[in-house]
Amino acid sequence: MRIAIALTIALLCAAGVSGQERPQIRSPSELPGEVFKTPVPAGRLLQDDRFVTELAPKLREAAEQVRNRYDITDPATAVAIRSGLAAIAVLEHRSGDADALIKESRLASSKPQDRAIGLLPADIASAAMAGRIVDCSAGAARLTVLLRGNDASIIRDDVLGRYSQIETTSAAFLMGLATESIEPGAAKRGGITLLEGMRLANWRMQIEALPPCRNEYARVIRAWLAAPGNEPTDIWPERQPAPAEFATASPVTVAVWDGGIDTTLFGGQLARDPVEPLDGRDNDGNGVVDDWSGPTFGNRLEPIAAPLAPPSLELARQFAFQMALTKGERDLQFGYDTPEAELFARRSREAGPADQVSDARLWDEMGYRNHGTGVASIIADGAPYIRLYNVAALPFGREPGAIPLDEAQLGRWIAIIGRMGPRLRGAGVRVVNMSWAITADEIATSLSTVGGETNQDRANARGKSLYGRVEAALRKLIGDCPNILFVIGAGNSDQPAEIFQAMPQSIVAPNVLVVGATGTGGRPTSFTTFGRNVDLYALGEAVALRWPGGMRARSSGTSEAAPMVARAAAGMFAVKPSLKVADVVRGLKVTATSGDGGIKLLQTAAAIRWAKVR
Repeated sequence: MRIAIALTIALLCAAGVSGQERPQIRSPSELPGEVFKTPVPAGRLLQDDRFVTELAPKLREAAEQVRNRYDITDPATAVAIRSGLAAIAVLEHRSGDADALIKESRLASSKPQDRAIGLLPADIASAAMAGRIVDCSAGAARLTVLLRGNDASIIRDDVLGRYSQIETTSAAFLMGLATESIEPGAAKRGGITLLEGMRLANWRMQIEALPPCRNEYARVIRAWLAAPGNEPTDIWPERQPAPAEFATASPVTVAVWDGGIDTTLFGGQLARDPVEPLDGRDNDGNGVVDDWSGPTFGNRLEPIAAPLAPPSLELARQFAFQMALTKGERDLQFGYDTPEAELFARRSREAGPADQVSDARLWDEMGYRNHGTGVASIIADGAPYIRLYNVAALPFGREPGAIPLDEAQLGRWIAIIGRMGPRLRGAGVRVVNMSWAITADEIATSLSTVGGETNQDRANARGKSLYGRVEAALRKLIGDCPNILFVIGAGNSDQPAEIFQAMPQSIVAPNVLVVGATGTGGRPTSFTTFGRNVDLYALGEAVALRWPGGMRARSSGTSEAAPMVARAAAGMFAVKPSLKVADVVRGLKVTATSGDGGIKLLQTAAAIRWAKVR
């Protein structure tokens, strides 16, 4: 009873009933900087009983103090703390407290998926681990009731994601993630942060609760997916224009500003830059001769001739295997029964910790290398009028470990941004796709984990300073190119855009469109950034695309939604070359249909018809 009363008081305080105005936490960097020493490295901690007996109580006390003393206005931080506290409650067999936190999290969410099944792993773990022995039948019963009471059109995509999680969770898999993502920073700081502790609590709970009941939970989800009425719906195919609409289309140059493109996949669709013709000279002075289809830079933003940076030696040695694993993870997540999905599930369950650490490290590198080609394929496949301009210039390189976002790396990037305007204008670019984001918190985290910065306050200050310089450079670039439309993915923060302070997403300009993601049914995904700064929504769930080498796969994110809009904008320019950027922006918005919460859903076919009669 005492715990329940304390939780009620905390909830009342969080709602402002205390009558006192409390300081706000608007981002993870504003959390108290307490560091928690661990008896063993983070990876090993996931199977060390001292996590539950010694560390979890300290994390719980610190997290509860944060909730009592601060107004957490950042939804992502609030969810991370609530989910961590719920996981600790499950590990301590306090199922009532866990259920209360799960209910609170669902009530606080603005997304219908999260209101329905948010923190689902903790929910079923709470039922299964109420006693000292894991009761799979109780967890399966909780899962059955939860799924039965919800609309499949709202939760189906998220249920598939949870199915993938259930099929792949293992101690070694999560130990690999912890070793790669948490240990480097913890070693420099001398301990883990509160949010890292919350993440470890969730992983420890999953290790104890999911693998023993894997078969029971998977059986419940498969039965639900197969039940009549739970089939997927897809509003997007009927919104695509017929090929005949482009019978007389003119070529349109679209820049893919990303990590690089496998240009061998787009024969006949590459832009030819008059600024850098094929003449054996470095005409633009960027250190590369005849980079005729766009300026290309390597992982450390050094000029390179290749359109896509080569893989690290570690990745090159097992490239085909890692590509299959990457595809398998996506196939499993989206409900496709493929050999690659089976490979990924088996590898996640059976590989040892050393292999899991290697996979986690190479996963990031593989994702970074695949990203630009996937974006380009969404824009250009089946659209012969599109000419791709490859701007391979992002600071998020991998070798295979992450390269620090420090003054040197971001200084090089800022200099590149400063020179990009004339290059884009000279190449006749009409649309630029930017499926990436950078935040001050991200820079600070990079500095403190892989950048050698041991003082978090200094990391935060350096992060804000560098972010300000990036912001100024991007704002100037976009302002200097008023006749080019910049299409920007909103981000995958599950936050309002007003809180997700990122570049270039925060830029408001007549030649900028910020794009959120929906599932196949047209509802915003559980991950998309949302709010008044998001102009349009497009399909961003299980989008078909191609990766380097031509492998066909599917991927999710606002990174996939933005090129849907870039392709539509390019199609409008193609059927009516005289259109101005303002015309295209207006046409995309007036032809969009209304979705949940008044969002604007891309209607490409209508936008093309609108453009033709201007």
